[in-house]
Amino acid sequence: MSKLTQDLPLLLKNASPQMQVELTAMLELSDDELLKIANSQVSVVQQEQHQKLLEKNQLATLSEREHEKLTDLRRKTDKLMLRKAYAWAILKYRDCPVPQLDDLPEI
Repeated sequence: MSKLTQDLPLLLKNASPQMQVELTAMLELSDDELLKIANSQVSVVQQEQHQKLLEKNQLATLSEREHEKLTDLRRKTDKLMLRKAYAWAILKYRDCPVPQLDDLPEI
């Protein structure tokens, strides 16, 4: 087990087994590959779709299919955020410059 994995046990411990494998594999990526993940964003189309479904959900007018889509979009966004956070953590561990929280791009 790498020192980084030992330093971030809660992040890995709380992730699903599949996500643990994916996050651990990120330790082998180059800094450029990690920066690409760290700076990735949800597409504009996906953001708009998510927002519309959230609004319909507040009005309690979601169909079952829309509810499933909203759940899927939330999971994808959560996964992306976890991957981004882990990429930044690895980069920081490698002494790469990491922006301040306020300077990070929104998802």
